Amino acid sequence: MHETCDGGKSALHIAAHKGNIDVAKCLIDHGADINYVTPMGNSALIIALEGGQRNFASYLLSQENIDVNISNFEGATALHRAAILNDCNLIIDLIYAGADAEMATNNGDLPIDFTTSIEAENIINFSCLPSSSASITDATHLLSSNRSRSI
Repeated sequence: MHETCDGGKSALHIAAHKGNIDVAKCLIDHGADINYVTPMGNSALIIALEGGQRNFASYLLSQENIDVNISNFEGATALHRAAILNDCNLIIDLIYAGADAEMATNNGDLPIDFTTSIEAENIINFSCLPSSSASITDATHLLSSNRSRSI
């Protein structure tokens, strides 16, 4: 289940790149290591986020034993990639799953440095406060009330 091809990518990495959740389900059900990394240090979660495969990333986050703090050769984590996408829902899901918003890349960049969304920036900032699960709940509430006001 850990055979690789295409530069050290496993079948799960390829499914992540293509966003194929059905293949991922089959692979995981048959023992694929959800946290296996390529020689460049990319997990299936990071690959999914790099490719904009939001639904695939959400599926992986629903799996037990997912390590959301794996960093690749650049030091980037899934949270860095979600910040680039400005995807508030994924950012919240990653933080709830234990993503560390204070992990820096090899260049010293934090996930917050990659977002261009004020909402995403606020969520990441809230997560760095003590009692972060309550802070994320507050941030989620603020996010949803701001959206309802703008409609």
